[in-house]
Amino acid sequence: MLDLVIFVAALVGITLAWRPANGRPRGKRKVFSKGSANPFQGRFHKPPPKPANHTIDKGSMTRCHNCATYFPMGQVVHEVVEGHLLEFCSVNCRNSFLGPHD
Repeated sequence: MLDLVIFVAALVGITLAWRPANGRPRGKRKVFSKGSANPFQGRFHKPPPKPANHTIDKGSMTRCHNCATYFPMGQVVHEVVEGHLLEFCSVNCRNSFLGPHD
């Protein structure tokens, strides 16, 4: 019986020692109300959502042999060079790759 009384007294002592002087339990932050003197009230908010981007299907992209950029297959400019079919992103890239004409 005496062991139980000592245990309960120790438990009450630890609980009282754990509480801070203002009576609030530790670990909980004070929440400011609208009318309080919170200097940061209303300054921090979530940014507006980003607009949805219309992306191109990356499965239909190919790489230019001259400038090494990826572009949609619908814009491809083909050229046969030494028996190989090469793909270019524009006529200017194709002409730059082929060099000056004789």
